[in-house]
Amino acid sequence: MNNGVFMKADKASAELLRSVDPYVSFGYPSASMVEELIFKRGFGCVDKRRVALNDNKLVEQALGEKTGMICVEDIVHQIAHVGDHFQEAAQFLWPFKLNSVKNKPTNEDPDKRRKTVKVFGNQKEKINEIIQAML
Repeated sequence: MNNGVFMKADKASAELLRSVDPYVSFGYPSASMVEELIFKRGFGCVDKRRVALNDNKLVEQALGEKTGMICVEDIVHQIAHVGDHFQEAAQFLWPFKLNSVKNKPTNEDPDKRRKTVKVFGNQKEKINEIIQAML
């Protein structure tokens, strides 16, 4: 729950997302949001283990020979601009663990309780605001 992954928007994934539309949120994040997400919550999959992306040598060892990616910025570029090695970069990244989206209590709310916001379906560019709220 509250996990995020990057997928290439093609016909096959559109069909897949249509079947799970009532249960997931998806959209088109901006390059700056992709960068923020990877730098704040990014982990890689090295030998089937979740490893923090705090060292470029990890990226170079895991992806350098096959793809030429030698640093975290290369992964960000491949994901944000859907580069030639998008699939390898997306598979290298561990699913992002995000917080749940909450509304702050307002003065009009007599209970002053936090209410859970339910967001699902294709959010298009609004996904940036949703991701920001979940970071």
